[in-house]
Amino acid sequence: MHHTKEKARHSRSRKSGNNFRSCARHESGYMNMKLVRSLSRVGLKKYLFYPFAAVLLFMSAILTSCKDEVTVIVILTCGDKIVVGNGLTMLYTNMSIIKSSSYEETKKWTSSNPNVAEVDDAGKITTKSVGEATITVTVTITTHDGTTDSSSDSCTITVVEKPVSVTGVTLAGCIDELFVGEEFTLAATVEPADAANKEVVWTSDNPDVAEVDSNGKVAAKASGNAVIIVSTKDGGKIATCIVKVASATSLNFLYEVR
Repeated sequence: MHHTKEKARHSRSRKSGNNFRSCARHESGYMNMKLVRSLSRVGLKKYLFYPFAAVLLFMSAILTSCKDEVTVIVILTCGDKIVVGNGLTMLYTNMSIIKSSSYEETKKWTSSNPNVAEVDDAGKITTKSVGEATITVTVTITTHDGTTDSSSDSCTITVVEKPVSVTGVTLAGCIDELFVGEEFTLAATVEPADAANKEVVWTSDNPDVAEVDSNGKVAAKASGNAVIIVSTKDGGKIATCIVKVASATSLNFLYEVR
């Protein structure tokens, strides 16, 4: 799965100030205006109200000039290939930097190819057919004073057919006679022919009598009996060849597939 990133687009407002930029500005401005109105109501306009109001309003203008700041950074987590009919919930990491007392976050999920893979508002993917689709999430954050920023990230997912499972394995090449020092090679056939994983493992239950390598080659080492086993990695299907090794005069092979 290919992972691409869009850099965050910054649309925040920043204004220079001085030591008055404490960003307790809204509350301070509100309190100043409240005090101005209180002075007006008690009838102190003539001596105090107008000069004091001018100072308070000037201070409010400085304090309220410090706006919220927000930088949205989002990283989408990509997964592996998805089988047709299976689902997956996409996850993302929000590394946003927010300087605000409150904010609202919205998410939008989209698919470039809904015929291959659909995505809902929660990021849950439903696969429809074989192919590729790019899933994109866009996160937007808006603070209480209207400052906003957004960021997007995308992943391209690959939808594949469900793999064909192994149903069995057969052996060919068991020899009727075998003496110490002789060798032969077994051939394994995995069924069905279009099985996705045809890998097999070869083992011997008595390697001191007959050992087998990773290619099915059997070597007789000493008199006795041994069972050569082939097993599939997918499904654990097995077939066996029972070997009797003779030192010189007689040898019998029994062949069994189970």
